[in-house]
Amino acid sequence: MKPKIFFVCCGPGDRKLITVKGEEIIKATDTVFYFPPYEKVFGDILKGKKRYAFFDYTFEEIKKIIECSNNDIAFLVPGDLSVFSPFSSFLHYFGERIEVIPGIGTYSYFAAKLKKILNPCGKVYGVTITSTRMLSEEIGDFSFKELFHPKTTLVIYMNTLSIKELVKKLLELYNDTTPIYIGFNLAGENEEIFSGTLANIEKSIPYDLTKEKFATIMVGNFEEMPFNKSWWNKKAEEKIRK
Repeated sequence: MKPKIFFVCCGPGDRKLITVKGEEIIKATDTVFYFPPYEKVFGDILKGKKRYAFFDYTFEEIKKIIECSNNDIAFLVPGDLSVFSPFSSFLHYFGERIEVIPGIGTYSYFAAKLKKILNPCGKVYGVTITSTRMLSEEIGDFSFKELFHPKTTLVIYMNTLSIKELVKKLLELYNDTTPIYIGFNLAGENEEIFSGTLANIEKSIPYDLTKEKFATIMVGNFEEMPFNKSWWNKKAEEKIRK
């Protein structure tokens, strides 16, 4: 039986946010591919292991390292593997040998930090995770704008636009009173979060967004969650009646 390949999703980069199972697997493997900033963050469980910064190697080089190993191997990857993951080629190639250990997505951390529900009942229909590239390009026969509904919360990764360009693009979808949050280096030592509306956020951002690769953006009308205890009380009453 060939050794297993674990993709351990370790959350946005806080040492304490990796799952118990994820940490156990990292400790049990002797070879780990890692995201460079995490060598320091997870140094205590990486100590003494064969370590490879995965972006320093081609697919063929990583494949060779894996195939020459007689033991299980782990990839320590940021966030969660379910969206905007660069590892799809490995998932397809190694197939059944792979086990993915889920983690906390960056957007989940961001929402928790803000104490926000991204789809409050009656205010927002859903949540769309996207990138600024997808906002600008056509998807098949449709543009993103045609697929979009204003009662949707947008979570934007991999921003490539300046704050001015970003606001201009978002104003094609929302009005200028729509709340927006921009987080830099979330869960890292230099975490910063800026908030405002599409009308004023440009004045608040001191950085060139095109150079800040770790900016995460949330925009939508999820800011004001109406106070309504009726749903909760209804559930309690139904249980009492049973």
